[in-house]
Amino acid sequence: MTYNGFVDTFDLLVTADSNRELKQAEFDRQVDLLRPLMNWDPAHWRWQVRLSGAHPEHVSSVLTTLFEAARLYGTTVTVCPAPTAPATPAEPVEVAEAAG
Repeated sequence: MTYNGFVDTFDLLVTADSNRELKQAEFDRQVDLLRPLMNWDPAHWRWQVRLSGAHPEHVSSVLTTLFEAARLYGTTVTVCPAPTAPATPAEPVEVAEAAG
């Protein structure tokens, strides 16, 4: 599914800050929900993932799960555009002059 080719060209950075007031059993359930989809940063109590617009079904699945975690466990979800990689300069191309 694309809309003017845009969907294939964006990446999202998604973070989910865990609620530090969760009881251990609730935190464990949150881990079970998010671990298959995201990477855990224990120093910041934060889940992270980069999502590609080239896979809209996966983006939808991850975001749906994250908003469920927010509803159940008070997880704070942030979605923003991923920074783009700097463009690689084009290699110079020699052009032969036409004989004339």
